[in-house]
Amino acid sequence: MNRFALSSLTLSALLLGACTKTPPPEAPKAATTSTAPARSYGAFVPYVGIKAYTELSKATQAAQELDHALSKLLYAPNDETLATARNAWRAAYDRYLATLIYARLPLQDPEEWLQKGIGYQQTLVQLGAWPVEPGYIDYVPDYPFSGIVNDLALPLSRESLLGEHLLSAQSAASIGFHPLEFMLWSMDGLRPWQDFVAQENTAPSPQNNSEGADAIDLDATTHSINVQNHQRRRQYLRLLGEGIHRNLNRLQRRFEPSTGHYASELEHADPQQVLRASLRSTQKLVAEDLIKRLNEPSSDFSHSTEADMLALIAGIEQLFLPSTEPSYGLAQLLANSDPTLVEAWPKQLAELKASIHRFAQSSDKEQKQAQQEVTQRCNEFLALVQQSALKLGITLPVVTVN
Repeated sequence: MNRFALSSLTLSALLLGACTKTPPPEAPKAATTSTAPARSYGAFVPYVGIKAYTELSKATQAAQELDHALSKLLYAPNDETLATARNAWRAAYDRYLATLIYARLPLQDPEEWLQKGIGYQQTLVQLGAWPVEPGYIDYVPDYPFSGIVNDLALPLSRESLLGEHLLSAQSAASIGFHPLEFMLWSMDGLRPWQDFVAQENTAPSPQNNSEGADAIDLDATTHSINVQNHQRRRQYLRLLGEGIHRNLNRLQRRFEPSTGHYASELEHADPQQVLRASLRSTQKLVAEDLIKRLNEPSSDFSHSTEADMLALIAGIEQLFLPSTEPSYGLAQLLANSDPTLVEAWPKQLAELKASIHRFAQSSDKEQKQAQQEVTQRCNEFLALVQQSALKLGITLPVVTVN
């Protein structure tokens, strides 16, 4: 079987004149070069908590709609229901990626959650592990009985899939968005709806065939209806959808205002630490998550890695450049500092998104130059984040990408 993630007190310093026998009037406050904001940014903490809850609620709703679309596909497999399920996958994955900006907030999981494998980072590994090995999941060309779907010795359940997840390698993903992506598109993006028809096997399994799997009449490369184990494929699809919804709903509840554990953690967090973590998360999303996708497609089965990259940027925009009021986004944080920085964020993010689109549309000959342009735009934005942090009295490491 072939089966293969203020310095605020400095503003009060006074320059005193030289001492004389008659004390002079108090000297005016000296000009200062401190970049600390003139107003407190403590309001950013409840703001980021509400934003996290709101965006995770949207992601949970999208996951529920995905689950419903999968149910419709299994109830009536056809071209239309398969296309609807694919669109629902894309929408749910976009919503999930937009929440990753909140994944690096200063939050502590109870030890009990960590022991159960349901801490924040553990949950993200269950949701978004990639890249994945297709042959670990289902049939691939020349291996018609590979993967979990065709391993009749493995009972299909929530617990068994968790046990198989990343068991032998980092690419051995059995749950989450990308195994589901492969199930909906297959390697060439042409998974037929007939793979999900509720039918029994029409050929013996290789375990019961004396001539072995090579003798089985199954044409995986042309997607003949001779593909086997439809009932297990249907069951696996259902478990994947349910697992995604369950994990996102768990994270949403933890940010529930007043009652959620993460909401309580934020309520007692140091505002400067929360702001720093949010800006640091922005750096990492660009320098690590986005750049990794620039070099290695993350949604290769659906051919939609460009959408992945844009969804990561959308998460940054939703937090720092909200389109609705009231808010406590970047404009409010930098209200008394440098307004040109506020104007630069949407401009540079728009340029970054445009360069990503050009890269996605580039020919093989143009690809290297287009990739360099994306890298340059990333570095320009990372410099802007660094400059903005300094204006807010926050120290960040200098981050660049090559």
